[in-house]
Amino acid sequence: MKSWKYHQGEWTEIEDPLEWKDDEEWKTVLERAGYYSFPQQTWGDSAVSAGVELYVKKDYKPPCLITFNLSDYIEHVYIDDIPSLMQWLRDYTPLFSLQQIAEIQDELQTLFERAFRAWHGHSYMDVCPSCDPLEFEKRQQFHQKRMERQKTKQRSEAER
Repeated sequence: MKSWKYHQGEWTEIEDPLEWKDDEEWKTVLERAGYYSFPQQTWGDSAVSAGVELYVKKDYKPPCLITFNLSDYIEHVYIDDIPSLMQWLRDYTPLFSLQQIAEIQDELQTLFERAFRAWHGHSYMDVCPSCDPLEFEKRQQFHQKRMERQKTKQRSEAER
């Protein structure tokens, strides 16, 4: 399996040193290679869409392993030194962090919409006189003016 080595901004395609056998579990592969079987850090959410996981060896010697997961597609990136790791983190993890933030914001919006409906008995998009009296009055005036325009238009068409 082909993988990548990242060294201070330079990408090189390499043969994957993990020697992953088809029937092996990921945890077993990592442990055999001397890595912890769980990521030290995760950005994004690979279970849902895309994510990045950082694995380090138990003796904390290089290389560290970064897995890039996009649904069923996985790439491995090996990094041998701290300057390269810091550069990689600076350049690439914001892509996944922003995605994760957007997903959390979507979840929070759904939560707030449900809470508002439970507390007020209607959607947050609907305006009622007790929730927002100024906006309610403004919309009432708008609808009244629109109805008046429609009546005027109907009268002028009837007179023709």
